[in-house]
Amino acid sequence: APPSMPLQWHRQRQCSAYALFAWACLTASLIVSVSSMSCFSEINFGWCEYSRENPNAPPSCPEYVFSIAAFQRKLDAHYNSGGRPPLMEAFFLVRLHDMYKQNLVESDCPNPLILAQMLVGEFHLIAPPWENLDEAIAAAVSAGAAMGWVPGSD
Repeated sequence: APPSMPLQWHRQRQCSAYALFAWACLTASLIVSVSSMSCFSEINFGWCEYSRENPNAPPSCPEYVFSIAAFQRKLDAHYNSGGRPPLMEAFFLVRLHDMYKQNLVESDCPNPLILAQMLVGEFHLIAPPWENLDEAIAAAVSAGAAMGWVPGSD
């Protein structure tokens, strides 16, 4: 570092460079693993939820089918061809109950979970922080106005 730069600034810059290099290496290795997932094609999930409004009502027990093959194709298109990131699928996997995550790991199928976490992490790196929901609403209204949508016009 030039003598005019403080040593602390130089160390922070050096640590940032190492962190960026580590992130690039991890991303490159995971991109390669996108094409090498060895999991079954689809997973079935199901759980029951009771109504908060009417506790006497029968539980709702939806069944979900998640296609790992489709998630893999979308990840491949995103990282290798510039396609849209499969955020909905990634958030679904990240927010799964721990029991389902553990079953995937025990079934020798952790890659979708790892890649989903990586994609959600990338999203959080570039998405603005929404500590103030008023800013988020203003940004959404602004985006809608740019497209010709006026709040309350639907």
